[in-house]
Amino acid sequence: MPMAKDRTKPAPAYLSDRARAIWRKTAPDLTFGANTSDLLAVYCEAVAEYESIVPLLSPANLVITTATGYVQPNPLIAIRNKAADKIGKFAKLLQLANVKQTTQSKLREVEEKLFGK
Repeated sequence: MPMAKDRTKPAPAYLSDRARAIWRKTAPDLTFGANTSDLLAVYCEAVAEYESIVPLLSPANLVITTATGYVQPNPLIAIRNKAADKIGKFAKLLQLANVKQTTQSKLREVEEKLFGK
């Protein structure tokens, strides 16, 4: 028997402020089952993490020079990419509508804010 949608499901207290805002925006579209709260919490924190990392990256700092003079990719790129992977994975697990489009749209939206494209 499917569970009824719970539009009043509160966000866990341990979520960051930004993740709670994402929860409030996303939760009404979900049917909550046994693990939904945990999955949604990880999804919301991943989106919040992605949103906080992207503004720190710019075309000018995609590579960094270490103290020894070695040029390497900015470590923030790996953090951004892991957050994006988590967004896609947990959106799929939550069966959010149009997961691929949702994830790509969110990534585009944040990058447009940063780079104005």
